[in-house]
Amino acid sequence: MKILLKKHSLTFTIILLYLLFVFIIFLLSYWNNDNHFIYPLDDTYIHLALANNLAEHGVFGISQYQFTAASSSPAWSAVLSLMNIIWGSNDYFPFILCIILSVVLLAYISVKLNYLNNKIYVFIVLNFAIFSSSILSLTFTGLEHIWQSLFVIIYIFNSAELIVNNKNQSGKQLKIFYILTFLLPLIRYESIFLIGVVSFLLLLKKNYTLCIKSAITGIFPLAVLGILYVINGWYFFPNSILLKTEIQNSFTSSFIKIGKSFIMNIYHVPHLDILVIGCIFYLFLIKRNSDNNNMKSKTIIMIFLLTTLLHLAFAKTVWFFRYEAYLVFSGIMIFGIILPDAYHIIIKNYRKNIKIKIFALLIMTMILIALTNRTYKSNYYIIKATHNIYCQQYQIASFIHNYYNNENVALNDLGLICYKSNIKPLDLLGLANMDVAKYRINKKFNTKIIDSLLNKDSINLAIIYDSWFEDTCKLPQKWKRVFRWSMKDNYICGDSIVSFYVRDSIKEIQLINNMKKFLPNLKRKMELIND
Repeated sequence: MKILLKKHSLTFTIILLYLLFVFIIFLLSYWNNDNHFIYPLDDTYIHLALANNLAEHGVFGISQYQFTAASSSPAWSAVLSLMNIIWGSNDYFPFILCIILSVVLLAYISVKLNYLNNKIYVFIVLNFAIFSSSILSLTFTGLEHIWQSLFVIIYIFNSAELIVNNKNQSGKQLKIFYILTFLLPLIRYESIFLIGVVSFLLLLKKNYTLCIKSAITGIFPLAVLGILYVINGWYFFPNSILLKTEIQNSFTSSFIKIGKSFIMNIYHVPHLDILVIGCIFYLFLIKRNSDNNNMKSKTIIMIFLLTTLLHLAFAKTVWFFRYEAYLVFSGIMIFGIILPDAYHIIIKNYRKNIKIKIFALLIMTMILIALTNRTYKSNYYIIKATHNIYCQQYQIASFIHNYYNNENVALNDLGLICYKSNIKPLDLLGLANMDVAKYRINKKFNTKIIDSLLNKDSINLAIIYDSWFEDTCKLPQKWKRVFRWSMKDNYICGDSIVSFYVRDSIKEIQLINNMKKFLPNLKRKMELIND
């Protein structure tokens, strides 16, 4: 045991450091939320609701009443559902899973960097992996992004070896490759970008057999899921993906949309941009110096660069530091590996080249600034985000559970509410309602449509953000706004003000009376604004 501790002392140290910060943030958040453990995103509760309904009712849905294709990470929901079946429902399951996966991820990175034989340098890289990659905030989201990051890093290094060795791969490498290729799209749909890049590089190496097998293995699970969704009356892809992607009518408009998305994503992720520039600079160094031309390093970097390019063009970034997290993890690890080699190349071959030295120093400075900025932002807002969810979404869920538990309710943010109650929701955003999704995707969603949907589902109470339903998408005039809840210092919720609407005067009286009973729960959390 002592030998093991001594051999892996750095790994144990970094894991203990991570666990210490998790414990501190957990306590601060717990105390700040009146001794409640709260996730900083409503999305976590969507997974918990899906998992509970699948385990307890055999329905893959946000509510127990209908199937919903609402998750871009079906594997995460499936794992939570399995835990639910074995141990029963528990709010902490996603959090515990993320801690376990984070420990494995940090251990993997530490072991992978051991060959550098420089404990201080490896310790610095691992600190960036903890604090700048947003692993702490991702732990508290209880979502699949740490799992994705772990498998992506393993997949990149495994794939690079397969590509470099071409047709001389070992059986173990191929097994790992196929397993990860199958699982990654189920963990996050955008992982298909990475699989596409690897398949493309295999094609360039003329390894046609592995290229085809890779593409089929990656597409197959998504195809099966898509068919399952269609059979149940939904789109081939989850609504969570389609609603975030504005479908264009022409190639030109699609190209413009992709261009705008690419530019905006570049603007929002400077930490990722500069890691990309650093990797490109390294490719320049080893291209100009054939004695340092390491094919495996070049392949790893090419996989990273091309995947990043596709993600920035077609996917989202920023939202609580999670969508691009797998790229930031990969970028930090890859840069940590190539930096010592880049340093030796510059010292050996560019000793008198001031321009190269200045450019290298500039890149390092920018990386430190960008990652430090991400460190501050990703960790500072964890407690604030959990408090926002507690003050708004948790209180709405409690209110619904107490007074409208088995009724039909219209909502625009439904994860925590559906997880804590048995309502029949009408999701006016379209995530969990196919009718709404169709109208929104076809750009036909308006007040008249809202009225017909409210009537169809016999809705008597609507709880929405007014800012999400403006102009032609307002609630019908016959619906009366009775009061609003207002929250100060909002960071994570869709709006700081949530409005309560009813259909008629009888329901209005009931709502007011229920609010009077619930009002003591809102003290110091939300301000009640009567209309």
